[in-house]
Amino acid sequence: NMVFDFDVGRASLLSIVNRNDKTGNTLSPNKPTINSTFGTFLGNHDEYYGRVGTVLGGQEQLIKQATALSLLRPTVPFIYYGNEIGQPEENLSGDIRLRGPFKWNLAESQKDNPLSILNLNKIILSLKDKYDELQTGVVTKLYSTNNTCLAYFIGQDYSSNKFLCVFNFNNKAVSDVSFSQNNLKSGTSAKVIIGDNQENTIEFTDDSVIVKNLAPYSYRLYYIGSDNTIKNIFDDEIYVENGEYKDIPSILYLRGTMNTWGLTDLMNKTVVDGDIIFTKDISGSSSVNGKFEFKFDTGSWAEGQNWGLKSLNVDELSGYVISNGNNITVSGIDSSKTYTFTFNFTDLTFSVKEKSN
Repeated sequence: NMVFDFDVGRASLLSIVNRNDKTGNTLSPNKPTINSTFGTFLGNHDEYYGRVGTVLGGQEQLIKQATALSLLRPTVPFIYYGNEIGQPEENLSGDIRLRGPFKWNLAESQKDNPLSILNLNKIILSLKDKYDELQTGVVTKLYSTNNTCLAYFIGQDYSSNKFLCVFNFNNKAVSDVSFSQNNLKSGTSAKVIIGDNQENTIEFTDDSVIVKNLAPYSYRLYYIGSDNTIKNIFDDEIYVENGEYKDIPSILYLRGTMNTWGLTDLMNKTVVDGDIIFTKDISGSSSVNGKFEFKFDTGSWAEGQNWGLKSLNVDELSGYVISNGNNITVSGIDSSKTYTFTFNFTDLTFSVKEKSN
C-alpha cells in the first residue's frame, strides 16, 4: 500500500537552493495505515521540478547533499535514471529536456571513485537494506534557532538502534549548532557513519544535542546503538573554521553557437597539479566560416551558469573566461582537423589546440 509523496523532493531541493531548512512537515508525513508507506523521489520525467544536476548547477557537493536528504528517510526511494550520477538536463525545451539518454561516460567516471555521487547512492541504499529502522522507522524532527541546519532522528519503538541525520544548508562552515531533543540522555555516544569522522563532533545533554564543525553543504548520519561493527563508510567532509564553499562543478559542457552546433556531450574532468581541468575534442567540421563560437556551461543554456569571454591573446587561441560573459570566438579553424578545448576551472583560463594524431 504505497503512494508517491510529491512534497519531499521539492522541499529537499528548495532547502539547498535557499540555504535554509524548507522541509517543514515533509520529513514525516502521516501514513494512512500502519502497513502503508510512501514513495519518495527528487525528480521524474515530467514537469515536477528539474533534474537535480541542473537545478544545483552541476555542483557535486550540493548534489550529494540532495541525495542524502532524499534517501535518508524511512520511505521507498524512487531514483529517476541519471539522478544517481547527477546527470543534467538536455538543451531542449519542455519536459523532453528531462528524458535524454543515460550518460554512461559520466557513470563510468564515478564508478571507481569511492566518494562519487553514484557510490553515495549505493552506500545509503545498502544501509537501508541492512537496518529496518531506515525502512519503516519513525522520524522525529529536532528544532533549532539556526534555520540553515536540519536534524532528525529515525528509530523504532521496539529497537535500540537510532539514527541521527544532520544537514548544513549554509554555504559557510558552522562551528556548532544546538537542537532541542528529549530522546536521549546526557553522555550518550554516537558514531558517524556518513560525514566527518573527527572525534567529538557531537554532544548530548538531557534536552539538546550539539553538533560541531559542520562544513558547508555537509550531511551526516550518526548511529546510536549497540552494533560495535558499524564504522564510517563515507567521509568527503572537510571542515575549515570560517570556511566558505567554493563553487566547483562536477559537470561542464562545451556549448557552441545555438544555431550551428548545439550542446555537445560532457567535457572530461581531471585534476592536474591541483588544478580542475575540463577538456573536449571537437571536429573542425563543426566550425562556421573557419570559426568556433562557444561557452563553457554547467547546465542548460537558459538555467546553467555560463563562462564566456573575458579576453583573448593575440592568436585568439587562448585567454581568460568570466561568468556570464560574451561568447568566445576562435578563428583560423581548419574543417579537416580536430581540436581540443581545455577549460582550467581553477584559474579560469581556456585554450584551443589542434589535436595531434
